[in-house]
Amino acid sequence: NPTPSVQWQVSTDGGGTWVSVAGATSTIYLLTASTRETGYEYQAVFTNVAGSATTNAATLTVPAEPISRFSGYIAYAAPGASFSAVTASWTVPTVTCPPGAKTWATQWPGIGYGASVEQDGTQESCLEGSPSYGAWYEMLGDPSVNEGLAVTVPPLTYPVSPGDAITASVSISGSTWTLALKDTTKPWTFNINIPSPTPALNQGAAQWLVEGPAVGGAYGLADFGAVRFTGATADLNGQTGPISAFSPIALQMTSGSTLRAAPGPLDPTGEDFTDTWYAN
Repeated sequence: NPTPSVQWQVSTDGGGTWVSVAGATSTIYLLTASTRETGYEYQAVFTNVAGSATTNAATLTVPAEPISRFSGYIAYAAPGASFSAVTASWTVPTVTCPPGAKTWATQWPGIGYGASVEQDGTQESCLEGSPSYGAWYEMLGDPSVNEGLAVTVPPLTYPVSPGDAITASVSISGSTWTLALKDTTKPWTFNINIPSPTPALNQGAAQWLVEGPAVGGAYGLADFGAVRFTGATADLNGQTGPISAFSPIALQMTSGSTLRAAPGPLDPTGEDFTDTWYAN
């Protein structure tokens, strides 16, 4: 007595620092949460002329978002932080093409999420039962680069075959993005530098994924068997680390109750995992 005021606070570093949430001055705090906020802690501070009292902290856990086209790992940056580099290596898988099959799959690392992702990798497809392989890059969210759609790396100069050892990376230095692909089997190296557009592209997440077509479209998910990502790292605010250093979330590719593809656990280094095909 008198009735105290209340102010909610949030911590994104395990309770090390607390920041007041703007406008959160009721005894009930309602918010719409995303998976990137898993691990955030919340507390309420009550204050009157007699002093203040702070509640125990509540830790937020948000289940993985139901993304059906992606299988692998994604890590989100805390507010105010950003990823500036991501890389991974893998061996191009051999796809199985049943007669008449129309399927495809891609493997890539990337920075960003949603409608703004900078990425590069390899693709396998089946058209009328015949397999094909290639490399590509994409500046999703930058209409000046092929209207934000994937760009095929010239296959005659940069051919891709099953069994090729590939390393892909995406990075930004200053205002320039660099997308690089290296085939150590052929061998060849592809690099392209792209000025950052205005507004700047998203740097709020790092991703290491297998991507498949949308459910119900003309194509199914190519049977790639299994593909192992190795040396998967990222740079967050100048610090480089393995996937495991960034509180990653595992994504499974699903169609209703059908599991299409899923990642295995990270190995002890935190950099390697195997992604496995289950259904098209």
